[in-house]
Amino acid sequence: INYVTLSDGQAQAVHLLGTKNNNNKGSSSSSSSSLSTPKFIKVEPNKSVILLPLSHSNTNTSTSSSSSSSSPPHVIILLGAIGSAIRLTLLPLQFTFSSISPKSTLQSYIDSLPYIGASYNQWDVNQSTHLVAMEKKANAKAIAAWAGGKSVVTLGYIDGLLGRRKLDDLLPREEDYTPKGTSQLDSLSYSGDHSKALQGYCVAVMMEDDNGPLAQSAGAKFLKGYN
Repeated sequence: INYVTLSDGQAQAVHLLGTKNNNNKGSSSSSSSSLSTPKFIKVEPNKSVILLPLSHSNTNTSTSSSSSSSSPPHVIILLGAIGSAIRLTLLPLQFTFSSISPKSTLQSYIDSLPYIGASYNQWDVNQSTHLVAMEKKANAKAIAAWAGGKSVVTLGYIDGLLGRRKLDDLLPREEDYTPKGTSQLDSLSYSGDHSKALQGYCVAVMMEDDNGPLAQSAGAKFLKGYN
């Protein structure tokens, strides 16, 4: 691997980009001095390189990414020796699907998610970003999404992301892809904060279903009582 030696300007730019996204308190100079400088791969003229750190399945790298446990996957691109730099950060997109049929349609959308840098999981309080449903329902997944302030969108939102072809193509707006119909959740107002209705409670779940994530979404601790 052809690693390059950074100029003073490049090293300073890397540390500035790192401290800008660092959650530690204190001065910029003290924070930047505590950060280690990542290694950078030289890209030859008219050549290309795959940006592996910008992947949900590969978040640990020691090449052109200054990844840490507190920062999202990202890549820093240095332009010239003066110190011009760009930081590209992965936008987390983790979709959970609710009542999507037929199964062949559901599977085709799950298979398409890697093309937009997204992934699929069952509802996860800490990682899920969107619930995908075609109709409004007050089921467990919808309540969990509401309690966590997460967006509920239709399959058309994923189509909008898949349809982007250029960097300057606008991202689809979540409010343009609201599921049709009504539900009991429509009459509830959301404060914008994560629900704490069950904060201080510990809920034991004896089988794998939506009850665990639902309780977590309301601030409870989740005790798994099954293998």
